[in-house]
Amino acid sequence: MSFAQTQTENLAALLKKYSDNPEKIREIAEEYRIEDIAEALEELDEDTQIKVASALPTEDIAELLSEIDEEESEDLIKNLDAMLLVDAVHEMSPDEIAELVRELDPETASLLLSKVENDKREDVCKLLNFPPDSAGSLMTPEIVVIPDHLTVAEALPIVKKQLEHAKIEDRIFIVDKAGRPVGVISLAELILADLTEKVSKLVEDKPIVVKATDDREVAANLALKYELRVVPVVDDTGKLIGAIPFDEILYTVEEETEEDMLKMVGASDPEEESPIKASLARLPWLIVNLFGGLLAGNVIKLFQNVLSKSIALAFFVPVITGMGGNAALQTATTVVRGLATGEVKLSEIWETLFKEVVVAFFVGAGCALIAGSAALIMQGEIKITLIVGTAMFTAISIAAIVGTVLPMFFEKVGVDPAIATGPFVTTSNDIIGIFIYFTVAKILL
Repeated sequence: MSFAQTQTENLAALLKKYSDNPEKIREIAEEYRIEDIAEALEELDEDTQIKVASALPTEDIAELLSEIDEEESEDLIKNLDAMLLVDAVHEMSPDEIAELVRELDPETASLLLSKVENDKREDVCKLLNFPPDSAGSLMTPEIVVIPDHLTVAEALPIVKKQLEHAKIEDRIFIVDKAGRPVGVISLAELILADLTEKVSKLVEDKPIVVKATDDREVAANLALKYELRVVPVVDDTGKLIGAIPFDEILYTVEEETEEDMLKMVGASDPEEESPIKASLARLPWLIVNLFGGLLAGNVIKLFQNVLSKSIALAFFVPVITGMGGNAALQTATTVVRGLATGEVKLSEIWETLFKEVVVAFFVGAGCALIAGSAALIMQGEIKITLIVGTAMFTAISIAAIVGTVLPMFFEKVGVDPAIATGPFVTTSNDIIGIFIYFTVAKILL
């Protein structure tokens, strides 16, 4: 058991022990981070969760609602004292409320929204109008914005006032008369600048922005490419309406990576879907592989005369297909992730293909040497050794080509390569690997 798990269990036991003592719970809350308390609460029963949460300071309850799982947050919202919930929601920013509302069932979401003050509710509703995976859904409207015609001396009082409610506190967004962003500077740059200087003169680079309707992955890729701490968000007219903070960018990168990996094996997030939905999501991927296996079996049937000459060939069939499939999936995973992050471009297909084939040659040579040596030791026949080694090298080399070309082909025709690549790569390489293996055997036997 890891230290973190032990700490969580100890904290959960502590919260349970003092759940009827609000003063002690508040003392514990001062000693631990709210993220740790949220994790520990998930180990406790519903009644204890409500007792502990009700004893926390208002600002901690607000953070707690954002940290715990949706099931626990629904229970807390429904069972917390009405005034406590109002005070907690008051502490939350519009983007935090919107993010929480998206995870709740309609009834609980309506209850939560009813506790939000009118001005903030309007901002929350605007955020909820954006698609869940859009840049707009990640942004916060609570940023510091100043006009570009101001001097530093004129801007400082405005910045100070806006900082009282800003979620992004270390970046100042400068806009023109139409509200379009002209640049982003740090708070330190503003404070250290000459008081008579125009704030527009502090801007060094043209701002990198995303539209609110852009996919969240676009925002994450821009942040990674240009090393941005925040990403300004504009509407269709180019007017600044908010910004995506760094923590949301990191969260998006993690989510998109996990999503792509699950897609590549035809799986879904086990926490988000029921067994039936998960089964339906995985079944098509498995059916494609099933038919691929049947086709691979027919390929073996075509070479049954070759197989009859040396039954020892059958022993190495799963080795050849398995290694070819693994090599193809390694290459495909690299290319799919590169396409998603923008590191691999369709215009660079030949450069990418050359690189992956060179890698495959070295990998294939190493695996061929090991597999051939194993065949020699186990079977004691030079011909079997040559067949296994040659087939291994060829299968891995071709697997690299398939693993590179297929994702780029699907990207070109507008099909998500993360979804389509997995089943086609594994299926095609099983068939190709077996065909190569028995073709080499037919030539050498």
